[in-house]
Amino acid sequence: MDKNISLDYYKIFYEVAKSQSITKASNTLFISQPAITQTLKKLETVLGCKLFIRTTKGVKLTQIGERIFAKVEQGLKNFKEVELLSENEENLESGEIKISCGSNIAKKLLLKSIIEFNHLYPNVEIIIEDNVQKLSVERLKKGELDVLISQNNEEVSGVKFHHLKYEKYVFVTKHDDNDLNKAILMTDGTYSRTLFDRFKQNFSISFEHNTIVSGYNTAIELCKAGLGVMLIPYYLVEDLIANNTFKVVFEDKEIDEWQDYGFYTNENNLSMATKKFVELLIKNNK
Repeated sequence: MDKNISLDYYKIFYEVAKSQSITKASNTLFISQPAITQTLKKLETVLGCKLFIRTTKGVKLTQIGERIFAKVEQGLKNFKEVELLSENEENLESGEIKISCGSNIAKKLLLKSIIEFNHLYPNVEIIIEDNVQKLSVERLKKGELDVLISQNNEEVSGVKFHHLKYEKYVFVTKHDDNDLNKAILMTDGTYSRTLFDRFKQNFSISFEHNTIVSGYNTAIELCKAGLGVMLIPYYLVEDLIANNTFKVVFEDKEIDEWQDYGFYTNENNLSMATKKFVELLIKNNK
């Protein structure tokens, strides 16, 4: 005997037990009485126990039938809650989006879209974290992250990059600092660090002293203090270059100065909320 019983069998059992009548269950479910009777017989055979006793008024659960009914009732309730949860996610009545994005690039590419999304879908929670690209890519692959705002890195595989815009990178140092033997670096695993190391290798440049930081804001302050050269997106230091706080260096050497900014997604793990959010990202960064 086939032991696989579909959920519909338990739904029929539940309706008969609740109404204590095959006739009433037939009218409610729009299923013929013979079909219901046949379903109950198969269910009893598979479970190996008698579920109902016929009475003059209809049917009555046996003792084991009552215990099974309690389990089925709870199971169907849980199933309905799952369906409701799924429906709410699909209709954006609940859910969450996890985004990884550096604080500086977030201001430029992300904030407008977050504000607009929150206005359209106030019940969807947005969680923003700031991790290095390498770690965020791994979290994206595992389904622990929905969107990664970052530069396009040709070494990244397994996730899809979507272009938004190009941003210029420059080397700068303090205006009165002619010592180019010191460097202010981003932490290992960031794209800025990868770009810096690639430049250093291409031109066989070495630095006597490195200061390593985890964010551009700290790097800018250290550069103002004369701790050395830093590689940074131009938009972050445009005003400081204009007022002669910083000067651009290594202009005679070719670098990959225009960087492709956008976002990564895992195409195998796209919720409706994520799809709507990235639509706003693209619209707001044209």
